[in-house]
Amino acid sequence: MFEFLDPANIQSLNIQEEAQGQYNTTIAFNKNGNVHWEDAHIVLIGVNEHRGAGIGAINHNQNTIAIRNAFYSLYQWHHHIKIADIGDIKLGKTVQDTYSALGTVIKELIAAGKKVICIGGTHDTSLGVYRAYQSIQQQIEFTCVDATIDLSLESYKRNENFLLEMLTFANNYVKHYNHLGFQSYLAHPKMMETFDSLRFDCHRLGKLRQQMSLYEPIIRNSHYLSIDVNVLQPAFMPCNTISPNGLAGDEACLLTKFAGFSNTLQVLSIHEYEAQTDTKQLGAMQIAQMIWYFIDGYSNLIGEKALKQNKESYNEYHTLFNDHQISFFQNKDNNKWWMQLPDGNVIACTYEDYLTASYNDLPETWLRYQERLV
Repeated sequence: MFEFLDPANIQSLNIQEEAQGQYNTTIAFNKNGNVHWEDAHIVLIGVNEHRGAGIGAINHNQNTIAIRNAFYSLYQWHHHIKIADIGDIKLGKTVQDTYSALGTVIKELIAAGKKVICIGGTHDTSLGVYRAYQSIQQQIEFTCVDATIDLSLESYKRNENFLLEMLTFANNYVKHYNHLGFQSYLAHPKMMETFDSLRFDCHRLGKLRQQMSLYEPIIRNSHYLSIDVNVLQPAFMPCNTISPNGLAGDEACLLTKFAGFSNTLQVLSIHEYEAQTDTKQLGAMQIAQMIWYFIDGYSNLIGEKALKQNKESYNEYHTLFNDHQISFFQNKDNNKWWMQLPDGNVIACTYEDYLTASYNDLPETWLRYQERLV
C-alpha cells in the first residue's frame, strides 16, 4: 500500500509545538514512508490530483497542507478514537494512474474495516474511491453533496462529467445514487427527469436546508459520501466561485456528523478546495471542522449495539397498511430509527416515516425503496 503514498509534508505545517490536547499531538503520522495504521479507527488520506479540472500535472499539496494545518490545530474531545494519517497518494503518470493508486489504497483500508477520510483533489477523484468498489465487486449506495450535477456531456473537464462513468457505464456498481444540495438553475431540467426515471433521488438545496434531519437516513444508508466544497456559500468557502448561495458552515458540519453516525458508510471524501483563493484559510478551517464533526458522530457510533444481535436495545413498533406490515425499530440510546422492508432488509429512516405509517399511509422512504426493486 505504501508504494502508492508519499509522507505528509509535516515540516510545512504551521503547528504549535507541544499544543496539548490538539490533534497534532495524538495522530499517527506517515513521516518516513510508513505508519502504524492497523489500530486506527479512522484513516486520513490526501489527494493532490487536479488534472481533472484541465490543470497540468502539478502537485497541489498546498491544499492538503492547509487542511491538515487547520485540522491538527483543533482540540481532540474523543480520546478513545484513534486516527492515522497515512500521507498523500502519489500522482500517477496519468489521471487514471492516480485513480488506480487511490483505489488500491482504499480497497486495503476497507478490507481492514477502517473508516476512510479522503481530502483534496478535484471531484473526479471520487472515481479513485469507486475503483476500490469495482475491484471487490461491491454494490454501493453513493451519495454526493454538490451544487451542480457533474454529468455534463459538453464539458471536456473530468470533474464536470465523472458521474457518466459511475452511473452509466457497463459493470456498474452503484446500486443507488443520491444527490443533495443541487441548485436548480445550475441543473438542466431534462437531466433531472432522467435521474427520476432511473429512481435516483435528487434533493434541492432549499429542501435540504428546510429540515436537515430528514436527510440523515440517506447518509446513514450510504457506503460512500462525496462532498464538493462548492456546495457551501462563499462566506464559508471563499474558493467557491460557482454560486453565491449554498449550505452554511454549520449545515455542512451536520451532514458529516450524520456520516459519522453510519454503520454502513466506509468513505467520506471532500474535494475542490483551493488554498490559493482561500481568504484567511477560512475554507480550510471549514473542512477541518467538518472532519471534526465526522469524528464526533463516529464517537456516538462506537458501542452502538447491532439490531440483529441486540434487539433488547431497541423499541419495536409494528404498523399495518392494507396488506403491508412495516416494522420500525428505535435505538433506546441514540434515538436513531430503522425500518424493516418486505424483503427483510432493514434501512435507516426517520421518526417522520414512523408517524406517516402510524397514520395509515406508506412512508416516502418505503415507497422509493420498493420502486427501485421493480
